[in-house]
Amino acid sequence: MRIIFVPLVLLAAASLLPAQKASELGHKTGKEIFQATCVGCHGPDAKGQPITVRGFAQEPPDFTDCNATTREAKRDWISVIHRGGPARSFSQIMPAFDELLTDQEIALLAEYFRTFCDPSWPQGDLNFPLAFATEKAFPEDEYVLRSSVKTTGTPRMETELAYEKRFGKLNQIEIALPWAFDKSGKSWMGGIGDITLGYKRPVFYTMKTGTIVSLGGEINLPTGDANRDFGLGMTNFGLYVAAGQRLAKESFIQFQMKSELPTH
Repeated sequence: MRIIFVPLVLLAAASLLPAQKASELGHKTGKEIFQATCVGCHGPDAKGQPITVRGFAQEPPDFTDCNATTREAKRDWISVIHRGGPARSFSQIMPAFDELLTDQEIALLAEYFRTFCDPSWPQGDLNFPLAFATEKAFPEDEYVLRSSVKTTGTPRMETELAYEKRFGKLNQIEIALPWAFDKSGKSWMGGIGDITLGYKRPVFYTMKTGTIVSLGGEINLPTGDANRDFGLGMTNFGLYVAAGQRLAKESFIQFQMKSELPTH
């Protein structure tokens, strides 16, 4: 009990320090700021202190786990350090450092956290929001639900649910299940469309220019009823290039070029 109590006292004492900025203590680099403010919970190697040192049950994140830590953009890291874990729906145990650190120090600290991971992993700053008409170039774990309604001619509603799963540093597989409902007569009828299997992998990415380019391939299986326009009635292969480019002031542009090769 005493081993756990002492760190709690130290953490409580540390919370009384905001009046003394880290810069006033002579800490000018991200590493120095980390050692002065973060080691108590995250450990000197950023893998997390043992419970006997940190004093609480919840495991701190392992910042050497590139698969987990490279997905967030730098602005999200800065927000969590600035306002605490609740700023991004993370643990409430993570305190806010806006009164202890200046904006510049927080930026240096966020940049230093990234050094614990292999720099060859694509960073979350290149994970641009999903556009309406293009695929992301960034490999991601997510569900995507798209729906459309036909407003002229025969009433029709189309929906597609896609599941994307990332493997390792660059690989992503995808499966998409479409279905539709139409009213060709007096009643509505529905059915599934052509199931799509896909693979995507970035081939070029750099934080210097904010650029990412990926190649991808898809196979559309003839699982839908072509007579009711729920599918093509044949296997269809597709190849595409997807790219994203960061611009000034949090803006960006995305691009996709695709070719299709039906088997018939």
